[in-house]
Amino acid sequence: MDNKEGTSIIPINIESIIAALETLEFKINKQSDSEDVVQARLRLESGKYLNQAKIFIKQQGLKWEIEVSKIIPKKQDGTPVIKKTTRAERMKVASLKHIEKYLFLGWSKLVKISELIKGDDVDGFMADLGFDNTTASSLNYSDFSIAIDAKVVMKLLKKNNINISTDLVLKALRKGVVFEDKLLNQLSSKSRPDLVLKARMHYDLTKPIAIQNKSPLALSSEIEETMEKLITLMGKALKTDTVPKHIPGFMYEDLAHYNSILYEMSLPFK
Repeated sequence: MDNKEGTSIIPINIESIIAALETLEFKINKQSDSEDVVQARLRLESGKYLNQAKIFIKQQGLKWEIEVSKIIPKKQDGTPVIKKTTRAERMKVASLKHIEKYLFLGWSKLVKISELIKGDDVDGFMADLGFDNTTASSLNYSDFSIAIDAKVVMKLLKKNNINISTDLVLKALRKGVVFEDKLLNQLSSKSRPDLVLKARMHYDLTKPIAIQNKSPLALSSEIEETMEKLITLMGKALKTDTVPKHIPGFMYEDLAHYNSILYEMSLPFK
């Protein structure tokens, strides 16, 4: 088996696939999550084996969802070491053309690409969005995720003749706005779609959403807005040469509250 660039010699039987998956899973669990490029190579190879197993099983006239449970390595308690969602992610990424060229992005970014791409032409997908290797590799996962989402949304807006700035789209995405069909229809039916989107952003922020259901990006956005309020308040004080006797206490409380939440979310899972 050749491990270079995530490629491998395809085994000729299910027994070989099972043995390969067991070996790979041991290596995957041994690596730390921070070694994302290494994880990308190992998980991509696992996905290739799973795809080959699916072809082999279907050629035998058997059902994949039934037979797959027999080839996935098991824990001591009998549960599979590769969950269904994880398995689907690996198989989807492994089905993309020339995906080996993008291993430097790390596994998380490859999964993000697989969620958005239509078809399997990664080169075309990345080029169409205006990404080159330098641009893509220089971004951390959060920035990459938002940037690629924004590019996809901008293409969607252009297709529907909706004129909204990239900056506003980026702010909306950071606040957790999802550009689903219903929202696109609302935007396309208005003469000022930007105002509709701003209203939606405010609505999403003021809905009683449980803190644990908010994304780190949404929380960061709220912190940013609170900071902007503080800066604006102090700016006015400096311009008028009248330093306020106090800044509203709730603003400090909000900052402390959100910072403590982000800190807890950044801690390793127990």
